[in-house]
Amino acid sequence: MNRPFSFRTPLNVTYWVTFGGGCLRRAILALAIASTVQAYMISGTSWPSGDIPLQLQLGAPAAPLLDGSTHWDDVAISALNRWNEILGRARFSGVKNSNAGRDYPNVFNNVFFSSTVYGDDWGDRVLAITLRRSRGSNTAEADVLVNSKESWNSYRGSLRSSVRDLERVLAHEFGHVLGLGHPDEAKPAQSVAAVMNSHVSNVYTLQPDDVAGANALYASGIGAPVATGSLTDQTITAGSPLTLTFAASGTNVTYDWTFAPSTNATQRELLDGDGERWSAASFSLFSAQPSDSGTYSVLARNAAGASTVSTARVTVTPVSMANAMLANLSARGRAGTGSETFIVGFVVTGKTPKPVLVRAIGPTLSGQGIQHPLADPRLTLFRTVDGASSTVDANDNWSADAATAANLRAAAQRLGAFALPDGSTDAALLVTLEPGVYSAHVDSQGGAAGITLVEVYDADQQLSDSLTHKLVNVSTRSFAGAGEEQLIAGFVVGGTSPKQVLLRAVGPGLKSRGVTDVNTDPNLTLFRGTNAIADNDDWAYSNQTDLLPAVFTRVGTSQLDPDSYDSALLITLPPGVYTASAAGRSGETGVVLLEVFEVAE
Repeated sequence: MNRPFSFRTPLNVTYWVTFGGGCLRRAILALAIASTVQAYMISGTSWPSGDIPLQLQLGAPAAPLLDGSTHWDDVAISALNRWNEILGRARFSGVKNSNAGRDYPNVFNNVFFSSTVYGDDWGDRVLAITLRRSRGSNTAEADVLVNSKESWNSYRGSLRSSVRDLERVLAHEFGHVLGLGHPDEAKPAQSVAAVMNSHVSNVYTLQPDDVAGANALYASGIGAPVATGSLTDQTITAGSPLTLTFAASGTNVTYDWTFAPSTNATQRELLDGDGERWSAASFSLFSAQPSDSGTYSVLARNAAGASTVSTARVTVTPVSMANAMLANLSARGRAGTGSETFIVGFVVTGKTPKPVLVRAIGPTLSGQGIQHPLADPRLTLFRTVDGASSTVDANDNWSADAATAANLRAAAQRLGAFALPDGSTDAALLVTLEPGVYSAHVDSQGGAAGITLVEVYDADQQLSDSLTHKLVNVSTRSFAGAGEEQLIAGFVVGGTSPKQVLLRAVGPGLKSRGVTDVNTDPNLTLFRGTNAIADNDDWAYSNQTDLLPAVFTRVGTSQLDPDSYDSALLITLPPGVYTASAAGRSGETGVVLLEVFEVAE
């Protein structure tokens, strides 16, 4: 600060300053009081029983946040509710969009973004400040100011280098509002995991020490959870579902799950598809991988404490995937002309040619509930060799030639593809392809953009032929929006055994390839039928983060930036029909590359 604050009333005042690399406490007139028994630190007074009203005045962001929030006040409410879950005699109440006057001191507890601290400059790397004054033995007022010069968002999980997490910082500042200090600055200093520690960290949920400090000031009188069941060891095969369930009695109970893989004894938090801490009583996977082998641990906690820890050893044994392949591939998205051409890539492996049915469907989609189908798709098939592309074949209007139409109709019926009406302007090709890399390009003959479905079918008559030379990957790059403009890739796992696949939805990662209008935060969801079986938002904040880079190398695709919001899933699937969709995490639109890779044994 350039100068000390001047106060209009002779009240005891404490202010707390939060830095990007940590949080520094400065006290004026009131001395911080450290507990000699607990690790938590209490900094003087507490609020009287009842509501602690916070005047939330943070406003709305320009775009939806990473956690889906559309208003900064909602982020603040989420942070204060973390404390409300454990408070007893007093509770926060947040007044959203408050128009209360901003001053210090006044009669309001203001929470807002500011370019200054009531006229003073923000110090170097200062993120937020809490100013708190007392009257007698009670706290009388507390203001929380957030540095508007910083880049803010709201997310869970590990810290990200590009943006600040407002909820994490506000949870810390609201702890100061309650009267808590920094346990790592107590006398003597304590080494504990806590939101209230003086340094910003990967900790973003209230820890036992935070709970103990709040309970000391605002005792709830509830009891700690008691375990009423335990986890059991399991041995399953890859591709099988895994469910672990723990039971505990108590009030306002949440669950902390951790995992230590067999290949690495380091324990880490288990996360859901959104990168959030897994907090339910049951942990489940639709399809377990060998990499999911290890020790799982869980405990239940509430404001009063935690239950005993229960652990289980899970072993996931590999299975042979020799009799499995990706039989049929498809992609659905918006197609137009020029830069809006819809492109679907695929690979044929082996040493001999393979018959393939490729279809570009537009008008016939209207009978499947699509409101804006591509009226007249034109299909062109290319082969790429050493970076150079050449045309293999092309079609516009599949039934224009009677003999060709008869062959296409017979192949579609044999492969289980839905029939195309005679005379429709859909496009199709039945071609025999040498092993190599191919792409199907679909543009609009009429000029108007619309939704198209591109299908690539393995037309081999024999399973043995499909297993030795086969379709292994599909990728599509196009605009991804909401509703019917979601980018979708479909595939069939054929054969008699499971198949491991890698799925990716790349948005920010396309910027390095010269794409500017990217979807900044694509969310990837995998369906079997209409049931969502797996999802991911932000590949670097998942239970597979450590495993995925090696898999990217193994299938020959590019690495993803750990700070990007691209998505990825590695999963072993039993034979069946699957659909992967890519859409903006919070309604974002833009170009996405959606990829499906076969992962060889």
